[in-house]
Amino acid sequence: DARDQFFWIPAVSCFLASSTAVPAPVKTGRNNSTMPPQAKKKRHAHGDRIIAASAGLDNWKTWSGRSHGSDGFELLDLVRGAKRSFNKRFVWQAPPPGTACPVCYVEPESPDEWHVTSSCGHSVCLDCLRAYAANQVADTSHVGPLKCPVCPLPLRESDAVRALENNSDVIRQWDRKIRDQLLRALPNYRHCPNCQKTDDSTGTEDVAGDAPSKVMGGGFVTPECLTPINSNREQHAEDLLQLLSVCEKMLIGAYFLYVVAYASLLRTSSVFVAVLNVYVIPAWLLHRLKLICYFVIAGAARRALFKPIAVECPCCNEAFILNAEAELSPNRNSSIGDKATAEWIGNNTRPCPSCSVPISKSAGCNHMRCSHCRASFCWACMRLRTRCAAYACRNGAPYGDSERNSSQEEDLHAGGIVERIERLERRATRVERRDVVGIFVLFTTIYCRDSAPVQLVSRGLVSVMSIVFSGGFVFTCVLLFILLRPLVVQLGQQQAGGQRPNQPRIQRGGAPGEAFLRRQEEAMLADALARSMREQ
Repeated sequence: DARDQFFWIPAVSCFLASSTAVPAPVKTGRNNSTMPPQAKKKRHAHGDRIIAASAGLDNWKTWSGRSHGSDGFELLDLVRGAKRSFNKRFVWQAPPPGTACPVCYVEPESPDEWHVTSSCGHSVCLDCLRAYAANQVADTSHVGPLKCPVCPLPLRESDAVRALENNSDVIRQWDRKIRDQLLRALPNYRHCPNCQKTDDSTGTEDVAGDAPSKVMGGGFVTPECLTPINSNREQHAEDLLQLLSVCEKMLIGAYFLYVVAYASLLRTSSVFVAVLNVYVIPAWLLHRLKLICYFVIAGAARRALFKPIAVECPCCNEAFILNAEAELSPNRNSSIGDKATAEWIGNNTRPCPSCSVPISKSAGCNHMRCSHCRASFCWACMRLRTRCAAYACRNGAPYGDSERNSSQEEDLHAGGIVERIERLERRATRVERRDVVGIFVLFTTIYCRDSAPVQLVSRGLVSVMSIVFSGGFVFTCVLLFILLRPLVVQLGQQQAGGQRPNQPRIQRGGAPGEAFLRRQEEAMLADALARSMREQ
């Protein structure tokens, strides 16, 4: 604010939910109470003029009057600017009497009520110019300098001063607007949604005697504020993720108790029913229960990590909520992002033994080659130019040998806390209808274990599963696939559209050469001539 009066700075360096102190207003310039009223009004008018000039734009683009390109200098701007200066001095004049305003279509009473813009030369009445400027200032979606009422070119500073002069309310509104835009452009600033402080409550002296206006507040959320919050939440989420092993042990213990209770209390005369109730259905249900536990734990860890952050505005002393997932993201908070990057590099990479560049290995054998220095080394012992085998290190494998056909299954305990939660959510599942059906089938087979239908169905299911998962059946299926695959492929090629009657067959076994290519060209030419004769 260019005026010499109290200016409320709503943003502080840091605020938390526990903070209760309210910063005092910052006073700029000399004390206004010791100045005479005329000097106050004069300084107030000078400040209004400076603020109004900020609503315009003076650069090479507006000076030359062009509507394209950037705001910087172009070679033809000298010619355009000279032409515009000549038109402004000798051509662009107030319209003659009887001319209506192009905006409101009303004829001004005197030539003094006309204004000719200095960038584009359009003539509008002062009432339309000031009303259009006031509407742009009040429009929250408008960004940048004020525009001409007739064309989209921005106004120059002298035009903006003429459009906003003698209107202190609009000037103060523009001052607050550019202040809010500046604060919102700062990455650490957070706007308070319920701040209702007024100029009177902050001690601001209203020289013009207008009604007090609302001052929007807010504050800064710095990485120093969020680091302890993020550390506590990560620890809480880490404690919840540690329950994964506890849940797996509890499921194994529950299954053991179920087997003991079934063997001692729920005896049956059919071995097929016992196999179905002890091995088949419980194995499937245990897998589903483990995935459901993953879902519950992942949801609890995410809620603990991204619980909304309550902060208190230093202007109105009212609390409002910040989105923790956005505040604690590595993209916005550089310190958290650097910490997560360092943890990932430490957990998932090893330094090259030659150039110390971090290297990550996803799959494959022990033989590695650095893409930076092209050095070859063994991943199991991290030594250069060794004679270690692909999957057997000769130096003791202090880092562990690579496994053949190792599965690429995601490790739930590797990476950062957010990555672990996301992997757990991808693997987890909700309670579905098939889970309820499986539990119902288990209780039904237990309760009706001695009935003939249950024993008959159990015999059929167990027999089919024993055949399907037997070694002989698997070997037979693999042998049939190897024998029938060429026949199936050939039939598929013929059904997809075999060769045409007159299309020459490519000789796959012939030796490549000029004679072979010549014969192919002659056959294709003969085929084309035959098709043309048939079409005629």
